[in-house]
Amino acid sequence: MLFFYLLYHTVGEEAFFKAMKGYYLTFENKGSTTKEFAEYLKNYFTSNKVDKLVNDWIFTNQSTSYLLSCEKIEDLWK
Repeated sequence: MLFFYLLYHTVGEEAFFKAMKGYYLTFENKGSTTKEFAEYLKNYFTSNKVDKLVNDWIFTNQSTSYLLSCEKIEDLWK
């Protein structure tokens, strides 16, 4: 759930909900894998910040380092 919180604050409310709606409509009848979800986000946003977020929080354990190095949750998306 923390990933979605960070994505929301990275892209903003409107873009976040548009992306989630688009993802749902794309995969509602067939489901998707984690890799497909990550690729959808990377293609939808085409942003280095989102690309890094996806890679660090979904495909690596870098998120642990981020969590240990911050004092407040808000520090994670700065």
